[in-house]
Amino acid sequence: IARDYGLAVLFIFIVCALYKQRYSKPILIGIMLALLADISIYGVIISIGFAAILLLDYLIYQRNNTQYLKKLLIGLSLVIISVIISVYMIIPSNDNSFRLTYPAGLFEFNRWTNDFSKLFITYFYIPPTEGMNFWNYNIYHGIDYHLTKPLWNWFLSHPVYLWTWIILPAITFIVSICIFLRKPLVLLLYAIGTLGLLSIFYYTNLLFSRYCGFLLIVLIICYWLADYYPDKRYKNNVLNSLSDLGKRLQRPFLILVLSTNCFAAIVAYYKDYKYEFSTSNEALAY
Repeated sequence: IARDYGLAVLFIFIVCALYKQRYSKPILIGIMLALLADISIYGVIISIGFAAILLLDYLIYQRNNTQYLKKLLIGLSLVIISVIISVYMIIPSNDNSFRLTYPAGLFEFNRWTNDFSKLFITYFYIPPTEGMNFWNYNIYHGIDYHLTKPLWNWFLSHPVYLWTWIILPAITFIVSICIFLRKPLVLLLYAIGTLGLLSIFYYTNLLFSRYCGFLLIVLIICYWLADYYPDKRYKNNVLNSLSDLGKRLQRPFLILVLSTNCFAAIVAYYKDYKYEFSTSNEALAY
């Protein structure tokens, strides 16, 4: 009841709904993004992505519109102030009791691959249908594993992890890039949102479904906003071929992602009904 993930999605979708009117309502969009940034670190990342493409949108399509620029700067200033305040509040104090395992460096291969796997698992999330537990579990691999060095040999001897941690996430990411390649600003938003979230996951090692779900939300945002921009053709034939491939894949890919998550939701609701996963009824009665 008290958590804020649904509230973040609400403000994200409000911004998406207002985006078509971005040239007439930049201050209102700025207010919504500022509120989004004030919710959580995930809201901060997505707000920054929105702010970046709004600024580039002005530079590309509205450079001579001084009236719009004034309103846009007001809206973006609100976002910047909110982001600064939020980051200041989010930084944990020295006596913080919430246990985190921070990385030893910028690149821990096993940690990055575990984080990277969430891209595939979140897009195509299927919880186990047997037993009581389903939250933060999936059918692709278990949660009990022990990596040994050399890591690449370990992955080769554990093909399930090789596929779900490296190969399938890489394919998922490449397909997504191709889908948005013909919409450069949307591609930028996808890159900022996805890579920003994966970086936070790497730093905090918090990989629960309620956090990783924002990866899926970023994908939905980009599909939503893609209709507001014209297709771009490149001078490079390879980029044009990849862009055309992405255009053919965009609808079946989205249908597959949503269908998979719809099945996951059915499993979740069934288990909630059968095992009373949530105590919301008792809380409401109290």
